Formats: sequence, structure tokens, C-alpha cells
Amino acid sequence: MFDQQRWCKAGFLIPLFAFCGLWLSACQPAPEAYRFSGSVMGTTYNITVVDVPSSLELGDIQQGVHAALAYVDSEMSTYKPDSGLMKLNTNTVGEAQEISAALMEVLLMSQQIYQASKGAFDPTVGALVNAWGFGPRDVSVDELPSDAQLDDLLQSIGFDNVELDVAQSMVVRRSEVFIDLSAIAKGYGVDRAADWLLAQGINNFLVEVGGELRTHGYSPRGAGSSWVTAITEPDSGIQPSIHRRLQLDNMAVATSGDYYNFFTVEGERFSHTIDPRTGRPVTHHLASVTVVSTSCAEADAYATAIDVMGPEQGLAMAEKLGLAVYILSRSDNGFVASQSSAFGSLMANNIR
Repeated sequence: MFDQQRWCKAGFLIPLFAFCGLWLSACQPAPEAYRFSGSVMGTTYNITVVDVPSSLELGDIQQGVHAALAYVDSEMSTYKPDSGLMKLNTNTVGEAQEISAALMEVLLMSQQIYQASKGAFDPTVGALVNAWGFGPRDVSVDELPSDAQLDDLLQSIGFDNVELDVAQSMVVRRSEVFIDLSAIAKGYGVDRAADWLLAQGINNFLVEVGGELRTHGYSPRGAGSSWVTAITEPDSGIQPSIHRRLQLDNMAVATSGDYYNFFTVEGERFSHTIDPRTGRPVTHHLASVTVVSTSCAEADAYATAIDVMGPEQGLAMAEKLGLAVYILSRSDNGFVASQSSAFGSLMANNIR
């Protein structure tokens, strides 16, 4: 089982989206809705299903969802020495390693987003994450990496050092890179759970894992009613205040931010968000970024990339790629919001 504070992407998301809007309408009979939750991947999950086919047992549904998430954990954990990912990480450099179709799918998407973000999203940042004490190994303040150590580590990272042979399901590490998929695997787990539900004929649901979520069909309010969730204010504590409600139709949402996992040394704040291009924690004023997509894995990874890039570079990439992005940045007067054109279009159509 992962350490809950360390599994999630740079952001280590405690859920940012409250399950708002699950009110029952007085105008029509409420459909049958069932909710269940559990723990996996070092965090919690919450599932709501509506109008489940009568041929399905609720216990089987919960077991199926848990199995889908546990499979992602078993393939992509850096905390399990026998996971598919760790077998790859410990394989001899230059030697081909056969991997599962799921791990290849995530590595291929990671490669594409690495290239699109010009290295801001880089799963080989694992050695730097570890060096700063945000990985599987704790470090003390006295063990913070020196400039020389960081320069040395920078020479050994880069997803260009990972060679993918999709046709043969083989991967070769061309250097001693340590691949860490925590910035995309949780979103991928959401997608796997959602796809499993759809395959069972369950068409109305909300899947949430550690704050990342995906919806489909209608909510417990009945046919035609969207799922409603919320972006919360950063730094608002155990009972977060709602910044903006989102009405979602068959969409996925992921958020990254710097306010749940950091440490301070002599007044200097060190964020868990490590810039793979510099080897150091980011220093910009972005507090949280929310990405809306049809794929939770994609939203998860791009949220991390933009968290690394900062508001200006991040929005520029979002505009170029047509990503729906909403950013909250710190200022002397509180938080300043900015959004991409695609997010504005979604707001006009189905986000309120």
C-alpha cells in the first residue's frame, strides 16, 4: 500500500472536488443510486452509480471497481518492488523488458505529453523527486541535494532515454532513468474503473480517486441531470470553501497544486512540484490548475505539466493544444483566476 501523502502526482491531491449537486428533484421520482468507497493506491476512492441493471449485484460492482484500481496499483506503483514499473526500473540498462498493455498505454501517453509540454511533464523525474524527499525515501533537511548533485541527476533523466516498442510490448531504458508514473497513473486508474463500469452496462456514474474524477450519464437527480462538482479554494483547510462549481457531462477532471505537500527551510518554501528542466522545485505563483478532458489520465498529466510550467507558459500550451484549463494563482490580494478558451467554451455549454 502506498503512503497516502506520496502516491499522487506532484500535487498529491487530497480531493478538491466536493460532491455537490446530488440533490433529489421534487418533480420526479429519484432514480436508485448507490455509493461505495474504499482505499487503494495509497488514497481513497468514492463511486456513485445510478440505475444499475437489475442483473448486477452491488457487491460484484464494488469488487470489480476495486480490482480495476488495484491492477493499476500493481502495475505502476514505485512502492511495490514486484510491480511492472519497478521491474522495468530495475532491469539492466539497454536490455529490453516486456511489459503489460496497460503499462505500455500509460508510457505511450506519457511520451506524447512529455513531447507536447517540451519536457515539463517527465515521468523520469523520479530520481529528482526522491532526492528532494518526495519519493519513497524520506530525506532530512541536511540531506537536501546540492547544486552539483542536481546537475549530475539532470544528466540522467529525460523521457528520451525510454525507448518504446509498442508492437512487441517491449521497453528499453537507455540510461539509469527512474520512471515515476504518479503524475498520470491515478487518472488512468479512474479511466480503468470507468471503462469497467461501462462494460458492465452501467452508464450513469461518478468515479473519484484521490480527487481526480470522471462522470458519465446522469446524476442521482434523474435523467437529463448533470453531475455537479466543485473547484475549491487553495489553502482553505480541512473544510475547503468552494471557488467554482462545475457541471459535467461525460467528462473527467484533474487538479494539481502546491499547497498540500511542501516543506519550509529557514523561511523558504520547497514545493513537491519539481521542474524536470531545472531539477528544482518550482518558484512561480500558480496555486492550482484544473484540467477538464474526456480522459482522466490526460487531464492528470497535463495538470502536472501546467503546474510545472506556471500560469503564463501553461496557458500558452493549453491554447495551442485546445486544452480546457482553469488556473488559480497567488497574488498580494488573494487568488487570481485565468482560463483557456476551451474552458470558456465548456463553461458556456455545460459548466456553471
